Amino acid sequence: MLLKTKGITFIEILLGLLVLSIFSGIMVPRLFRSQERDIRGTFVAQLQNLVQQVRAQAREIELVHKVVFDILKHEVFVERAEKKGFLKNIATEKFVRQDQQIFLPEALVVKSLFVDGQSEVDSRTTQSWFFVDQDGNVQAVTLRLGSDADETESIYELNPFSGQFEQKEDV
Repeated sequence: MLLKTKGITFIEILLGLLVLSIFSGIMVPRLFRSQERDIRGTFVAQLQNLVQQVRAQAREIELVHKVVFDILKHEVFVERAEKKGFLKNIATEKFVRQDQQIFLPEALVVKSLFVDGQSEVDSRTTQSWFFVDQDGNVQAVTLRLGSDADETESIYELNPFSGQFEQKEDV
């Protein structure tokens, strides 16, 4: 005579929990990494939009602009030169801050910023920038973004001719 039971056994519950824990152990880290990529992607899209606006504005009013990364305040803002024409000595020129700005999400860190092949960010840097000339041309920029939460970093290069950021690699 066979006993028929209605329900599930303790072993079946344990097996179900084991399968769920393995699945969550695999998927949760991937979820956080994709969330991190989304944050980076959103910031780079905003930065791309800002650069395009600055290029158009520089051509329209024929003034040199600066795109400034304020590392401490986690923001990127725009300044423009006070006078038209070619700037002979950038260090002595006066720039006026504009209303255009975006904020670097707290989860992101500017690991490095190379402008025309020279490193512009180190442990003492509070601000770094690149220029957009009166014709809308941009300096060559390489931006490496990362986070303190994980080890992944993304490298973006700003094409000086098109003014477009291109993702080079995830490290």
